[in-house]
Amino acid sequence: MSVEIRRVQGRKETRRFIKFAWKVYRKDPELNRYWVPPVIADYMKTLDKERYPLYDHADIVLFSAWKNGRMVGTIAAIENRRHNQIHGDKVGFWGFF
Repeated sequence: MSVEIRRVQGRKETRRFIKFAWKVYRKDPELNRYWVPPVIADYMKTLDKERYPLYDHADIVLFSAWKNGRMVGTIAAIENRRHNQIHGDKVGFWGFF
């Protein structure tokens, strides 16, 4: 079966997006040795476009990947307009994978 990419929307989906990391690191003891779980409330604040100062000059879109009805991956696409203006760039960033 193919992988379906979905845009993450709303608080409930954002929380699920954040919690996906626990599934990844829990399955791999070697990775889990070095992983410090984030504070979910802090992540929620970081991704809150209304409250977090970054979004005064940046945009973020969250995506999740699904296979056989299960989330199998996450990624965020980020445009930081201030970075592009200061550095004369036309670049985007990604994270949360």
